[in-house]
Amino acid sequence: MIPRETPALVETRLIRQIRAGNVELFEHFVRTYQKKITRIAHRFLRDAGEADCAAQESFLRAYQNLGDFREGSTFETWLTRICINWCKDRLKRRKVVLFFHQAPAQQDEDGLGPADLAPAADPSPERRAAGREIREICAGNVELFEHFVRTYQKKITRIAHRFLRDAGEADCAAQESFLR
Repeated sequence: MIPRETPALVETRLIRQIRAGNVELFEHFVRTYQKKITRIAHRFLRDAGEADCAAQESFLRAYQNLGDFREGSTFETWLTRICINWCKDRLKRRKVVLFFHQAPAQQDEDGLGPADLAPAADPSPERRAAGREIREICAGNVELFEHFVRTYQKKITRIAHRFLRDAGEADCAAQESFLR
C-alpha cells in the first residue's frame, strides 16, 4: 500500500520550505484559509471591513511567528486561534473606545446619571455625592472646567494610550472624552 500525503503532512512540508526561505509558498495558506478566517472574524466583529483587517493581521502574525508553529498541530487550527485572539483583543479595545466616545445620557428622575450608576471599586453614597458636587461645580463655572481639562488632559491621554495600541486612536479618544 502506498502511503498518501495527508493535508497535515503537506502543510508541514510547506511550512518547512517556508522556514527555509521559500516565502512564496505562504500564498498557499492565504488562498486556502482566507475565506474561513474572514468569516470567523466577521462573526466576532460584526463588521466586514474589520473582519478583512483581522484576517490580514492574522495571516501576518502567522507568517511572522511561523518559527513558533508546532508541527504536531494543524496550521488551520493555529491560524484560527491567532484570528480569534486578535478579534478578542480588538473587541476589548473597541469597548474602551466606546466608553470614551459615549455621549452622557440625561439624568433620570432620581437625578442620577450614568456616572453615578456605573460600577466602581467603591460605589458608596459619599462617592456619588462627591460626583454630583463636581458636576454642579463644573456646570456652573466654565473657567474651573477649562482648568480641569488643562490639568487632566495629559493624564487621560496616558490612560487611553495604555488601553489603545494606536496612538492616534488614543489621542482621539482622549479629545472626545473632553468634548462630550
